[in-house]
Amino acid sequence: MELVARIAPEVSLKSSKVCRAFVRKLVKNIKDACVSHGFEVVIRPDGGRLRIETDDIACLPVLQRIFGLHSVSIIDISCSPDLAAMRQTIKMHY
Repeated sequence: MELVARIAPEVSLKSSKVCRAFVRKLVKNIKDACVSHGFEVVIRPDGGRLRIETDDIACLPVLQRIFGLHSVSIIDISCSPDLAAMRQTIKMHY
């Protein structure tokens, strides 16, 4: 299962060096929190968001309590960033 977490908006106001350091610390905090609750996660930074892969949806409440995350959402549907693929995905699901 894949989740997307929005990083707190204040981070984007910082310099790129500070922003990178904050994101590194945030990723470490997420991994530590999930491991301490028995969840395995894979985290990939994606712009102002973090993509989090996990096998257990029960980690969602743990993620929602982590300082520095604005919101955490479940990704139900994804497609390539191609307009034709987006149209096809929308037609299939809506």
